[in-house]
Amino acid sequence: MKRELLLEVAAIAATGLLLATASAAAQPESTASAPMAGDLASAASAPGAIRMTDRQLKRAIGTRLARTRGLDSTRILIRTSQGAVVLLGSVPEQAQIALAASAAQSVPGVASVKNGLRVERTPGAAPTDPPR
Repeated sequence: MKRELLLEVAAIAATGLLLATASAAAQPESTASAPMAGDLASAASAPGAIRMTDRQLKRAIGTRLARTRGLDSTRILIRTSQGAVVLLGSVPEQAQIALAASAAQSVPGVASVKNGLRVERTPGAAPTDPPR
């Protein structure tokens, strides 16, 4: 009885495999192997795809800020959402606020930059701006 049941299950599995193989072979090769343009658009608009792009953009902006001469980016927080960038945190000098925004805007993929940076001097550091 067990042997008959096993043979019947094996026969059903083999039939399913044959049907799947025949179905795949009946489709044109170009559509079976290449995604359609609509598939790419829906994949790009999927939340996971957007998050990945935002992560990559955030990393690129962080790298650009860190490599910008005259900018202390150690206290800058970067937020991204579909190309929109928000800079938060503080910098030690007023001139660095515009410098950070300009550096972030220069990264490919950035659609807009909202600059929420403020000047906050490091405790114990001498001001570098000339007195007024």
